[in-house]
Amino acid sequence: MSPVKKRVKPAAALAALIMILAAAAPAFAQEQATIAQIDPSRLLTRQEVDVYVGVTGPNGNAVTGLEAGDFSMSEGLPGGPLLPVAHFSFHEGAPANEGLTFFLLVDNSGSMYEPLDASAAGARPQTRIEAARSAIRIFLNSVDNPADRIGLASFNTLYRVETLPTRLRSDMEAALARIVRPTEADSFTELYASLRAAAQVLSGWKGRKVILLLTDGENFPYYLHTGRPNPQFGSALVSSEEAVRVLIREGISVFPIQFGPALPDANLQTIAHSTGGRVFDARSEKELASVYLSVRRSVLEEYRLTYSPRMLAGDRREVRVEYHGPDGTSSASQYYFVGTLFGPPAGRLSPLLVVPFLIALLAWFLISRARFLNRRSDANLEILAGGSTKVFSLNEGKTVIGFDASNRVTVTSEEEDSEKNRESATSQVTLVKDQRSGTFTVVSDEPVMVNNRPAQRRHLRPGDVLRVGEATLVFDDRSAEEKQKPER
Repeated sequence: MSPVKKRVKPAAALAALIMILAAAAPAFAQEQATIAQIDPSRLLTRQEVDVYVGVTGPNGNAVTGLEAGDFSMSEGLPGGPLLPVAHFSFHEGAPANEGLTFFLLVDNSGSMYEPLDASAAGARPQTRIEAARSAIRIFLNSVDNPADRIGLASFNTLYRVETLPTRLRSDMEAALARIVRPTEADSFTELYASLRAAAQVLSGWKGRKVILLLTDGENFPYYLHTGRPNPQFGSALVSSEEAVRVLIREGISVFPIQFGPALPDANLQTIAHSTGGRVFDARSEKELASVYLSVRRSVLEEYRLTYSPRMLAGDRREVRVEYHGPDGTSSASQYYFVGTLFGPPAGRLSPLLVVPFLIALLAWFLISRARFLNRRSDANLEILAGGSTKVFSLNEGKTVIGFDASNRVTVTSEEEDSEKNRESATSQVTLVKDQRSGTFTVVSDEPVMVNNRPAQRRHLRPGDVLRVGEATLVFDDRSAEEKQKPER
């Protein structure tokens, strides 16, 4: 006789399930740590890497008031053993003290001009792009830190920078007005290519960088669907993986916002997770504004852990941060690119590679020594060229650095910048001072190497190294450095 199976009543089964979930809840309801961004831009000049970490509670809100003892760090090569980091500095609320760089990337494809809610009463329902403009204005009005910078770009078939990151809210308002309805040919959605382009725009900015990506659909490349080269990107198809690599290399986190009834892009979750961001969903102007404000609040409450990495083979490092909370330990891992000075290629090295490696080490030593000797408190530029070192003050609104064919350096202020001086230099670099903020930007017609990366326009921070021809230029501004120190 076969055993009789006891039938469980639905109500009893539901009660049992609730009890199981309630018992398991403490295991899941613990505080979680996330690596939001890794910034290695000071690795060459200061031998330091900044790791921004966020900690959230079970309700999704940021956990504040933590101390250095609540964290531990380890680093190593990706896929290999991770070694403990013995010492690191700890800064609570560092982004709030130092200022943030927000870059708003707005989908301006044809579907953004469709009604946000077709069932809404009224003569003309609000379109998604109108709701986006209103939500962005609410966000702009909430930014009360004068150190914060906000930029704006739009994308469809083409990618357009409406304004570079700026502290002037009037610039942002003018940029919003420049976003107009695209033609039919411009109604495609180059989402991945635009993300990559936005990351490249932000490569010259240091500190905490965030891209807020607003889209109502998925990647819909022009070349893939028309068979004709994109007027801007050609026949190249940018993958989401490629976009993520560039974002990680530049140290940028992405917060995608799905704003529309269409299915979201399948790779948005991976893009956000890989770069330390999070995906949001919004269906109204109010919800969209709330997302913008929520992202800013969470970033402001992050912690910055700064450490000096080891000399290891390979061009990448993996960092793991462990947060030791009251309900257990939560860990997060992320990798970043270190370049060839701190990470020669892994594997067997050719003896010929030792020579440039030693030259790089010598350059690093000279630059470090120059910074040690340079104890001026004002903004200045230390130039190493032709075996000599000179230091120039940067008190003028504009300083032109000219290099002729013999690598002789000429420096002129805005008043001294005569036509004769400009003609005598075959290559020029101009440093422009923002009189309101006191910060400096390097501007050049031809790409100039800044921290081993080409740039034609880049905001400078103390310790940045510029390379033009045979000359090495080290920018320093101790007064700005003092202002950026977090309060203790």
